[in-house]
Amino acid sequence: YISDQTMEITATHFSTFLRLSRLKLENIGLTAFPDVGHVRSTLTIIELNVNSISYVDPKLCNFDKLEKLELNSNLLTEFPDVTLTGNTLLILHLQNNQISKVSNAMDLMFAIVEICGSKLQTVLQI
Repeated sequence: YISDQTMEITATHFSTFLRLSRLKLENIGLTAFPDVGHVRSTLTIIELNVNSISYVDPKLCNFDKLEKLELNSNLLTEFPDVTLTGNTLLILHLQNNQISKVSNAMDLMFAIVEICGSKLQTVLQI
Protein backbone atom coordinates (compact mmCIF):
# COMPACT_ATOMS: atom_id res chain seq x y z
CA TYR A 1 0.00 0.00 0.00
CA ILE A 2 1.44 3.34 -1.09
CA SER A 3 -0.38 6.59 -0.32
CA ASP A 4 0.12 10.38 -0.18
CA GLN A 5 3.31 10.44 -2.22
CA THR A 6 4.28 11.25 -5.77
CA MET A 7 6.34 8.69 -7.60
CA GLU A 8 6.63 6.92 -10.92
CA ILE A 9 5.58 3.28 -10.80
CA THR A 10 7.20 0.83 -13.23
CA ALA A 11 7.21 -2.93 -13.68
CA THR A 12 10.55 -3.15 -11.83
CA HIS A 13 8.80 -2.08 -8.62
CA PHE A 14 6.94 -5.38 -8.69
CA SER A 15 9.83 -7.70 -9.58
CA THR A 16 10.17 -9.09 -6.04
CA PHE A 17 6.45 -9.68 -5.48
CA LEU A 18 5.75 -13.18 -6.68
CA ARG A 19 2.19 -13.63 -5.40
CA LEU A 20 0.85 -10.10 -4.99
CA SER A 21 -2.96 -10.23 -5.04
CA ARG A 22 -3.95 -6.68 -4.03
CA LEU A 23 -2.38 -3.44 -5.23
CA LYS A 24 -3.42 -0.16 -3.62
CA LEU A 25 -1.77 3.00 -4.99
CA GLU A 26 -3.89 5.89 -3.76
CA ASN A 27 -3.24 9.62 -3.86
CA ILE A 28 0.30 9.41 -5.21
CA GLY A 29 -0.11 11.53 -8.33
CA LEU A 30 -0.24 8.71 -10.89
CA THR A 31 -1.01 10.06 -14.35
CA ALA A 32 -1.14 6.68 -16.11
CA PHE A 33 -2.30 3.16 -15.34
CA PRO A 34 0.87 1.46 -14.04
CA ASP A 35 2.61 -1.37 -15.84
CA VAL A 36 2.55 -4.05 -13.16
CA GLY A 37 4.72 -6.51 -15.05
CA HIS A 38 4.56 -10.16 -14.07
CA VAL A 39 2.08 -9.66 -11.18
CA ARG A 40 -0.55 -9.23 -13.89
CA SER A 41 -1.11 -12.96 -13.43
CA THR A 42 -1.69 -12.83 -9.64
CA LEU A 43 -3.55 -9.56 -8.94
CA THR A 44 -7.22 -9.86 -7.99
CA ILE A 45 -7.78 -6.27 -6.74
CA ILE A 46 -6.32 -2.98 -7.99
CA GLU A 47 -7.16 0.31 -6.24
CA LEU A 48 -5.84 3.43 -7.98
CA ASN A 49 -8.16 5.98 -6.35
CA VAL A 50 -7.45 9.73 -6.00
CA ASN A 51 -4.82 10.08 -8.70
CA SER A 52 -4.66 11.92 -12.03
CA ILE A 53 -5.15 9.01 -14.43
CA SER A 54 -6.85 10.24 -17.60
CA TYR A 55 -6.55 7.19 -19.85
CA VAL A 56 -6.59 3.41 -19.44
CA ASP A 57 -4.97 1.47 -22.27
CA PRO A 58 -7.12 -1.64 -22.98
CA LYS A 59 -3.91 -3.66 -23.40
CA LEU A 60 -3.11 -2.98 -19.74
CA CYS A 61 -6.46 -4.47 -18.70
CA ASN A 62 -5.47 -7.99 -19.66
CA PHE A 63 -5.18 -9.70 -16.28
CA ASP A 64 -5.52 -13.39 -15.51
CA LYS A 65 -7.39 -13.07 -12.19
CA LEU A 66 -8.38 -9.41 -11.70
CA GLU A 67 -11.88 -9.21 -10.23
CA LYS A 68 -12.07 -5.66 -8.87
CA LEU A 69 -10.72 -2.41 -10.30
CA GLU A 70 -11.15 0.93 -8.52
CA LEU A 71 -10.35 4.15 -10.37
CA ASN A 72 -12.39 6.58 -8.27
CA SER A 73 -11.53 10.30 -8.27
CA ASN A 74 -9.24 10.36 -11.31
CA LEU A 75 -9.50 12.31 -14.57
CA LEU A 76 -11.05 9.63 -16.78
CA THR A 77 -13.43 10.73 -19.52
CA GLU A 78 -14.11 7.18 -20.73
CA PHE A 79 -13.35 3.58 -19.90
CA PRO A 80 -12.12 1.26 -22.67
CA ASP A 81 -14.10 -1.64 -24.03
CA VAL A 82 -12.33 -4.57 -22.41
CA THR A 83 -14.58 -7.31 -23.77
CA LEU A 84 -11.84 -8.62 -26.06
CA THR A 85 -8.97 -8.54 -23.55
CA GLY A 86 -9.91 -11.77 -21.78
CA ASN A 87 -10.88 -9.76 -18.73
CA THR A 88 -12.11 -11.37 -15.53
CA LEU A 89 -13.35 -8.13 -13.95
CA LEU A 90 -16.53 -8.38 -11.94
CA ILE A 91 -16.51 -5.04 -10.11
CA LEU A 92 -15.59 -1.68 -11.64
CA HIS A 93 -15.61 1.55 -9.62
CA LEU A 94 -15.33 4.81 -11.58
CA GLN A 95 -16.93 7.34 -9.21
CA ASN A 96 -15.99 11.03 -9.36
CA ASN A 97 -14.37 11.08 -12.79
CA GLN A 98 -15.31 13.08 -15.89
CA ILE A 99 -16.97 10.17 -17.70
CA SER A 100 -19.68 11.37 -20.06
CA LYS A 101 -20.37 8.21 -22.07
CA VAL A 102 -20.18 4.47 -21.54
CA SER A 103 -20.94 1.40 -23.60
CA ASN A 104 -24.07 -0.57 -22.77
CA ALA A 105 -21.76 -3.61 -22.96
CA MET A 106 -20.84 -2.84 -19.35
CA ASP A 107 -24.01 -4.74 -18.41
CA LEU A 108 -22.49 -7.84 -19.97
CA MET A 109 -18.93 -7.32 -18.73
CA PHE A 110 -19.35 -6.60 -15.03
CA ALA A 111 -21.50 -7.67 -12.10
CA ILE A 112 -21.19 -4.22 -10.46
CA VAL A 113 -20.41 -0.88 -12.12
CA GLU A 114 -20.39 2.35 -10.11
CA ILE A 115 -20.04 5.63 -11.99
CA CYS A 116 -21.57 8.06 -9.43
CA GLY A 117 -20.30 11.63 -9.48
CA SER A 118 -19.53 11.66 -13.22
CA LYS A 119 -21.37 13.66 -15.85
CA LEU A 120 -22.79 10.67 -17.71
CA GLN A 121 -24.78 11.81 -20.74
CA THR A 122 -24.65 8.96 -23.25
CA VAL A 123 -24.89 5.19 -23.14
CA LEU A 124 -23.53 3.89 -26.45
CA GLN A 125 -25.45 1.02 -28.01
CA ILE A 126 -23.39 -1.90 -29.28
